Amino acid sequence: MVTDLLKAENIEAKIEAYNFDGIEPFTIVIADWNTELKFFELVWDESQKHFKELPLESKIWSSSTLYDEEQKKVRRHWFKDFKSKNKLSSNSLLEFHKTAGSGNDDYGVIMDRGFVKTTSITQIEKTEDAIEMQFYNLNTSEKRAKTFNLVEAIDD
Repeated sequence: MVTDLLKAENIEAKIEAYNFDGIEPFTIVIADWNTELKFFELVWDESQKHFKELPLESKIWSSSTLYDEEQKKVRRHWFKDFKSKNKLSSNSLLEFHKTAGSGNDDYGVIMDRGFVKTTSITQIEKTEDAIEMQFYNLNTSEKRAKTFNLVEAIDD
């Protein structure tokens, strides 16, 4: 499904026509660079899709199935505090992702409740002519990177 969205020339039309039946619930944040930069949020709740355009501003997302409203509020505070003290960049945001709420296994950004835990971080950064994707496996400390040149078609 993600590769279908990555290849879409018109993300809004693609999502409108897409059949999500049989796909587990998810939330995905989409940055659309096709004409001008736009952010979208797509939530599939296993019966209905919820799709909306978002303002062009930084935001933290917290899973509704994993965090209650008070925990989400605390996490938003961590991010607001971080933004006030740091210039946002790919490196600083990765550092936030790795350290915010450190020691709070229940709802830290890297969470470990025993039966469910954060297992990886994926970061995507677009430059003028490429998209860089970084994957960090938190269980094995493996780091992988992939660069997509924007002149190449995204196929797999």
